[in-house]
Amino acid sequence: MLKLTYNQLYTFYILSQSENFSDAAKKLHISTPAVSMQMKKLEEYLGFNLFNKKLTTFTLTKKAEQLLPVVKEMFHAASLTESKIEELRNDKKQLITIGTHLVPAQKIIPNLFRFLKKKLPTIEFKVVIDTQENLLYRLHNYEIDFMLSNVKITDDIVANEAFIPCDIVYAVCTKSTLPLFTNSKRVKFEDINKLPVIMPPKLSVFYQILNDYFEKNGIAPNIIMEEVASTVASELIINTDYGAFFGKTYIERELREGKLKSVSLECEVPSFMQYFCYIKSNNLPKKITDFVEIIRTESQCSDLQCK
Repeated sequence: MLKLTYNQLYTFYILSQSENFSDAAKKLHISTPAVSMQMKKLEEYLGFNLFNKKLTTFTLTKKAEQLLPVVKEMFHAASLTESKIEELRNDKKQLITIGTHLVPAQKIIPNLFRFLKKKLPTIEFKVVIDTQENLLYRLHNYEIDFMLSNVKITDDIVANEAFIPCDIVYAVCTKSTLPLFTNSKRVKFEDINKLPVIMPPKLSVFYQILNDYFEKNGIAPNIIMEEVASTVASELIINTDYGAFFGKTYIERELREGKLKSVSLECEVPSFMQYFCYIKSNNLPKKITDFVEIIRTESQCSDLQCK
């Protein structure tokens, strides 16, 4: 007699977030044939196909797409149940886990945690550092409660809460000897094309924002280096006449200590947002709803800015 198992449904759930069976096998830490066998048994139980298979990948059938939201909700409910059991089993504080990448972990998270501990004293906070892609996968699998991202996640089951608008500034070494920076505190529009610029990695959201800004204003900056992370760029320009565009939040300490200074540009420089992303549900734990409410009501609070 055919039986429906947890592993079969979980494998289907992971496959729905994967490019191919091999990718899912890596995430599940099992072999690719084992993934195929699980799906063969599930399809036999269901009586219909789940996948339109291609040479190296697949798409979900219409029936599989109808089944997927129910399966996702099931695993979300299971995660909530485990959290509640853990809460009832222990007298310890509840835990909220936030995933992010290295720069926000260094520049944003420490002050954020100090603020949140005052607002939510019964909750402990933990940070997980990983790539954007891996964090989204871990969010879907309820390994983390929130993901701090500099871009909105366009996913039907993910909610985005805007948090801390971050100004973009052009920064140079305080001791820069270039006349463009020493003669005036404000750079005129016709001088902007003379700016020496270190550019961030091309795949980053920050690069796209800058590119759009340059094109909109007809700016052709003098690009000195490309593909440089903000943490490296800030150290690089301290002892040079180079300059770079940064999220102000990320260089607040260097500006405060006088190592860097921001240069005012004549045309308006854009800003960008950070977002807290979490899985939608009608039955969110109280710790999650309390956290979201604080982000909604106090995200503009000066206490949350990096200091």
